[in-house]
Amino acid sequence: MNTEREERCYYIKLDNILSEDPTLNRYYLIKATSGPDLFQKAIALYGFKKSEKLQIWSSIPQWLQPSLRIDTLDIIPEGHEFLWLRAQSSSS
Repeated sequence: MNTEREERCYYIKLDNILSEDPTLNRYYLIKATSGPDLFQKAIALYGFKKSEKLQIWSSIPQWLQPSLRIDTLDIIPEGHEFLWLRAQSSSS
């Protein structure tokens, strides 16, 4: 039995607060097998160092579905392919 997960495509962009550069305000394609894998690839893409303050969240509007933190999930649910790399709020 094959236990390796297949890479899936995700589209990620920066939360506006993380960059003032408008050229970075677009979605980038990343292939990943899990939330932690996606997180490592996203911070490498943008040149960030690993930080507990950075998180990946689903970009589905909250009125459609509650926000879902993605970077901690071993299996990312279907329908959560468009994502934001955000800084954790100080109130969290």
